[in-house]
Amino acid sequence: MSLPSSKPLTKVLQTLREAGGLKRADISNLTGVSKAIVLRWVSGETAPCPRSQLILCDLSFVVTRLISYYGQEEVRAWPYADTLNSSTDVRST
Repeated sequence: MSLPSSKPLTKVLQTLREAGGLKRADISNLTGVSKAIVLRWVSGETAPCPRSQLILCDLSFVVTRLISYYGQEEVRAWPYADTLNSSTDVRST
């Protein structure tokens, strides 16, 4: 039995996967839940907790902006990018 509000969530997850190139494992890693939980979200079996909803909302916002400029591979790599590397910090020069 699916939850009444699962359709918008399904659309968000579908956008993250299709447009952003994110896999269920990526969504799992970024939200801090198991892959099985993400599968339950996709199927509409359960809904994410408020913390995961916020992460998914933020992730959806960022992915929809990035796809205007980058391909799926770059968008998928973005959450894993190390932007705090001290060797590339402009303040250290």
